[in-house]
Amino acid sequence: MPGRVARKHLIYVETSIFDMLTARPTRDIVITYRQKLARRWWEEEKPKYRLVISPTVVEEAQHGAAEAVEQRLSALAGIKVLKRCDEVEELARRFRAELGIPEKAAAAALHLAYATHYNVDFLLTWNNAHLANGEIMLRLSRLAREQNLRQPIICTPNHMVNVHDPIVEEVHRIREKLAAECGYDMHKMMERDREFLKKWKGKVVTKKDLQRERSQARKS
Repeated sequence: MPGRVARKHLIYVETSIFDMLTARPTRDIVITYRQKLARRWWEEEKPKYRLVISPTVVEEAQHGAAEAVEQRLSALAGIKVLKRCDEVEELARRFRAELGIPEKAAAAALHLAYATHYNVDFLLTWNNAHLANGEIMLRLSRLAREQNLRQPIICTPNHMVNVHDPIVEEVHRIREKLAAECGYDMHKMMERDREFLKKWKGKVVTKKDLQRERSQARKS
């Protein structure tokens, strides 16, 4: 019997990815880093996924300098476009109101609504202000639990591309060494943590302590 073929995950590609793919070189090191990662994801990781976009992506991609517009439209050509529907509009209104997305960034709520309504696995973006943002994602997680929504995993290309980082690799080497000393036994690793805490001079809290703090914060 032939082996089962793994299903490709569905990924919604937000407009900022196409912007970084086609943007001109710049001296800004942050933007340059984002451009390189977007292009690496596009070249190396894109074939591993089923891509979708929305009418909002197509509309946004058509604005700007003519050369950039042509390049963006060329990049998104052939990608399936999700159909606009009333459910997406209603969800976008709810996201704007409950996630604290400002009026000027209303399109971010639309991108999120499309990805959520269509049960997309990942939403890929470089919008760290209104999408790949810790506070926004925390609020979305709470809202999804309350309203039984299947939320997409919001990520940026650096979450999906293996980047050589000597600092992170050093942390990995230390982690590997410590785990090896315990024979990769989880119980031994936890016992070592307990011994460490006996000598620790800083404050140590329990889960109940944190729950009590949250409860007090909600009352204040």
